[in-house]
Formats: sequence, C-alpha cells, structure tokens
Amino acid sequence: MERRRFGKTDRLLSISTLGTMRFWSTGPIRNFPEIIHLSSGKTGGATFAEMTKDCPGPFFPDHFLDEEAPMMTPEEQAVLARQSRFKVHGRKKGMLKRSEADWLPERVRQLSPPWAETRRELLTRWHANPDHARLWLEIGFGNGDTLTHMATHAPQDRLIGIDVFMEGFSALLRRMERLHLDNIAVEAGHALEILETRGVTHLFDRVMINFPDPWPKKRHHKRRLIQTDFLDTLARAMTPGGLLTLATDWPEYGIWMLDHLERHPAFINAYGPRQPAPEPDLWLPTCFQKKGEAAGRTILHLAYHRP
Repeated sequence: MERRRFGKTDRLLSISTLGTMRFWSTGPIRNFPEIIHLSSGKTGGATFAEMTKDCPGPFFPDHFLDEEAPMMTPEEQAVLARQSRFKVHGRKKGMLKRSEADWLPERVRQLSPPWAETRRELLTRWHANPDHARLWLEIGFGNGDTLTHMATHAPQDRLIGIDVFMEGFSALLRRMERLHLDNIAVEAGHALEILETRGVTHLFDRVMINFPDPWPKKRHHKRRLIQTDFLDTLARAMTPGGLLTLATDWPEYGIWMLDHLERHPAFINAYGPRQPAPEPDLWLPTCFQKKGEAAGRTILHLAYHRP
C-alpha cells in the first residue's frame, strides 16, 4: 500500500507511476486528509470526492484508480518533469519593504547579464576587454558580500550572481549603488535552469559556490545543488582551464561534494585527489561562515580545475 502526504496549499498532484490518476485544484484544499491511501482512493471510509466536496476546485477527475481515466499526455509529463527538476525549495522571500517589492523585480531585470553565444561577445557587450577580463559566476550570493568584494578588487572583471532569495538582491543592489559598481549583473532563479535555458557554453573563468544549503535530512538530499546533472551543465558553462571553488561548514555535505566532484570526468582537484583547498584569493568571511564557526564547525574549501 502506497501512501503520500500532502499539505494544505495550492499544488498540482500527480502520481506518474500509477498512470491512471490525474487531478489538480485551482484553490486551497480545505480539510484535506493528511494521508491518502492511493491504493483504495479512500481515507477513513470517505471517498476522495466526499473529502473534497467543500474545496473550491475544480478537480479533474474526482476519482483515483479508474481504468477509464485518461493518461497524462507526453507534453504534460514533460512539463511536470521540468517543474520537478527546477523546483526551488526553501524560503525565497524575506522581509521586503513594500517600497522594495515595488521596484526590486524591475531593477533585477535591468541588471540581467548581456548574454551572448561566446565569452568574447558577452564581455565586449559588457564593455570589457575579452583578452584581459575574467568572467565570474557566483551561485547563491546571499547578501552579495563576496560579489561586491570581488568586483571592487577586480574592476576589470565582470561578475554574474544567481540566487532565488529576493531579500539578498535588495541588499546587493543597495551595496552596488553605494559603491558605484557597474561590473556586476544578476539573475533570479534556479541556477541549473538559467544555465540550461541560456545555452551557456564555455563562458566562465571562475565559478564560486559558497555555503549552499546542506539539506541535512536524507530525504532532502535530492534538493542539494551539487548533483551530477548540475555538474554536467556547469562543466559546459566553464572555460577550459576555469576554476570552480566551493565552501561549506557542513561536514557531511563536504563529503557529498567530494564524492560527486572526484568522480566527475570534467573536474580535477587542484590540490590532489580528495584534498581540501586553502581559502581562495581575496576571500571574505561571510555571515554563513561566521555562524558555522560559532557553532564549532570547520570550514571546508574545495577547488577544481576544468581541464
């Protein structure tokens, strides 16, 4: 008997392994049972239709395992697979002021990178010398401390930050304005989706991933950023000879990173097999590092070349 737990929020519900069950709701599901027995389509003696009769709906169809129920089309399956793959977990909005909520999305769009098919073209559009400037990418830039620190110390370079946390964008943009920085661009969203959608190939000389969410519970490990498909995409996005640096204060996630990167053919440990790295040049301790050290955790740095 298979069981699934659903929350009381708007969502698309689909069990592809069953094939014959498909339903969704356009509104919140009120008084929905915490556990639905999918093998019977009932819970506590009540049918699904009885349990959801007060819901705003609609539901399509209002049954579970009817052999006459329509199968999901390949297009629907592709949409679901993409939504699942690029789903962003965790908090995405902080305590934004109403005034920030009004101007922030448009300002983020204005600061989108001048994407191009080649690194040289992108840097030229960005008014940088392709022969001397480096192109950086930071995935998960937090409040923008590292991005603005690097941009200040390397004004000839160009830096792109990707994140989903809107409060972080607000802090970064205010710091950019205060420091008069024009060599930073930003994108809001899932890094994997952005890199794949943009068709990014051989662009980045340096990639930084500092203190990504460790998702410590085993059932959440699939949410971790460092996965094989992500590394495949990142490898295509980096230039030959490019450098990937990572940092974490979570020992188990550090092992996870090592395991995935050491066996990936596109990355070579800059300090020897399974060896940690020293702090990168111009390293700036972040709030995440300080929290980890305050909790007694050791910071692990890793560095990998893209051959």
